[in-house]
Amino acid sequence: MSDGEKNSRFRRVPESEKKGRAWPDKSLQASSHPGMFTPDLAKKNPIYSVITALPVIMLLVGLVFWYQGENAQQSGSPIIAESVTLNGQFNGVSKATAAGEGQFFYWLIQNGDEKTLRISPDQYTQFSQGELGSQVSVTAAPTISGSATLWLLEVERQ
Repeated sequence: MSDGEKNSRFRRVPESEKKGRAWPDKSLQASSHPGMFTPDLAKKNPIYSVITALPVIMLLVGLVFWYQGENAQQSGSPIIAESVTLNGQFNGVSKATAAGEGQFFYWLIQNGDEKTLRISPDQYTQFSQGELGSQVSVTAAPTISGSATLWLLEVERQ
């Protein structure tokens, strides 16, 4: 054997070693135990099942909470005690359609910041013809106590 063959990661088995090798007894061979390497599908690990289902469960719970909050926003009446008056420039209206009937927004620029107020579909058609940049004073109120989402109640042009 040369030095290159000795240092190689692969080596050839000499004939003298090949003659001394024998196959293991049939009782020790993996092929004689067919269920050894194939898992029994009826015996699932319950922890694995829960971990696999957890993201789906979390998504469904999140969607339920989001839908309940959105439903309360749209079907609730404005809380007049928490109403605020905003002065600024009218910057247009927009419609966002995702699921269902969509959401409508009234845009207002107040001291350089854009404010977004939710409006009804009827208000959308009413304000879509408004003059951009006109000075307005708006009254808005949340439909859920403590919510940051304000709904437009009335608009006064200045």
